[in-house]
Amino acid sequence: MSRRTPEPRLLMREDAARYCSMSLPSFLRNCPVAAKRVFDGERGLRWDRFDLDRWIDSLDCPSVEKTPEEWLAGLDGNDNRARAGH
Repeated sequence: MSRRTPEPRLLMREDAARYCSMSLPSFLRNCPVAAKRVFDGERGLRWDRFDLDRWIDSLDCPSVEKTPEEWLAGLDGNDNRARAGH
């Protein structure tokens, strides 16, 4: 019987950036989640996965909710309904 190692809840900055599918510079520039200090020094900073999840869940991503017709209209820069009248 093998034991699975639990996924860490507190992440170092590189791991936090990877968790958010971002480069480290983009993560540090755009992520508003504050690191928690678990011990002194730069290496003592950790990002809580639960805080990162709440931030990601709060993002407004309307493009993800587009209908297929809206996606097609956006690809050619036109509204397909307007083209139907020509």
